[in-house]
Amino acid sequence: MRPRILIVEDEPIVALNYASILQEAGYESVGPVGSIKKGLDLIASQDLDGAVLDIDISGLPVDPIIMALRRKRVPFIFVSANPDQVGPHNEAVFLPKPCTAIQLISAIRQLVQKQARTDLQECKD
Repeated sequence: MRPRILIVEDEPIVALNYASILQEAGYESVGPVGSIKKGLDLIASQDLDGAVLDIDISGLPVDPIIMALRRKRVPFIFVSANPDQVGPHNEAVFLPKPCTAIQLISAIRQLVQKQARTDLQECKD
């Protein structure tokens, strides 16, 4: 089963590029979506292994999406041109926009592997 990665990005060309990169690397892209509401709907209805988030979606911070992902224990990374907007979410990996395919895949791979180790440890406990 391929890891499922949500993409929340309000620039359609960028979002489709991320989806293509992820699919070529063996991941299943969920979305992409370009609004907070659509992102929340997918988080509620889908099993996810990770997420790629822009910090700002149509002028709105992605905080509601971050909180929903945290409730479901889904890790995420930021890809954004606005590093100063990370705010209290600095535990997430941040990639500057534009990022390369290698940077994106490397960050997602680390994210998914770290989550798998965490899940395995919890099963043992």
